[in-house]
Order: sequence, then C-alpha cells, then structure tokens
Amino acid sequence: MKSGETAVLKIPIRYTPGEFVLINNPACLTSKRQQIIKRLKSMTKLAPGNLAPDFVLADNEGNNFEFHKWRTKTPYKLILFWTSNCAHCKKLANELEQWRENPANKEKLDIVAVSLDETETEARKWEKMIPDLPELKHLHTKGGINSPVANDYAILSTPVMFLTKNKSNTIAAVPLNFSELTEFLEKK
Repeated sequence: MKSGETAVLKIPIRYTPGEFVLINNPACLTSKRQQIIKRLKSMTKLAPGNLAPDFVLADNEGNNFEFHKWRTKTPYKLILFWTSNCAHCKKLANELEQWRENPANKEKLDIVAVSLDETETEARKWEKMIPDLPELKHLHTKGGINSPVANDYAILSTPVMFLTKNKSNTIAAVPLNFSELTEFLEKK
C-alpha cells in the first residue's frame, strides 16, 4: 500500500434498506443504530496487520478454548463464524473439511469454527453436524450474532472468515470465500 492510500476491509454486510439512514440521523438513538455504529467502529480494527480480538469459548466437549493461547504447528489459524441453518456456511465448512483432508493442506492452517447458533434447536443441529466436520475445532457462543465475540469481530452475517498468523495472532487476511482463502495460501 502506498502512502496516503486507505486499506479497504472486505467484510460481507447484509442489511435491510433504511438501516444506514439511522446512522446519519443524530437524533435517532435506537439500539439498532448504536449496534451498527459499534460494529462499524470494530471493523476498522479488523484489517490485516492488526491483532485479532482474543476470545474464550467452550468447545464442543465443554473445555475452555482461548484463541490467543491456541498454538498449532501451522503458520496460520482460520476463524470461521457460521450457523448450522445457513446453506452458504455448510458449503464453506464442507469445502474446508475436504481441503484439510489433503496432508499438504494440514500443514498450512488449522481451523476453529465458531457457531453463532442461538436457540437450543439450532445448537442441537450444530452438535449433530460436528462428526461430519472432524478437521475443524468446534466452538459455540451463547447469544449468537449478538454475542461479545460476534461484536468484537463485527459479524453481521455468516459465513465470515478471518485468517490469522499463528504466532502473533495478527490478521493476515479476511477472505470472502473459499477461493480467496486458497489463493492467499498458495501465494505464501
């Protein structure tokens, strides 16, 4: 990046028409406006080169998992935010699973999949999917898209990926899809 240029963070955002009108109206102090502003501020911290927010969540076996302390033998760690009822999420999780089955790819990155499923029914569906995705480390956050970890990562929709460097926990890339992820890793 040249001096004076601004980095653009590519995070997929879905919103209903009129939501951003709230941001420009200082008289409107609704919780939705406050939530949007908070997440937009968070996005500025999520650019490549910045430290990824740390989080502690229970894994699918009930053990505490602290992201920054998780060390693997690979150069990268991928965080996948997803939900079990999202078709795009399931497709991406399956692509990652199949990709990781190749021994050469196992040396490139490890994957932690953070479920943002909110209801008990959704959480049970997530739990049933875990055996089909053994290459992913599975975590669940209570509160779903409104959880502290989803807020820290400015998650507005799923799936969302953050690729971090293993040793430093800095964000290396924010791939929008499987192809962008594999292209980034092939260049390294």
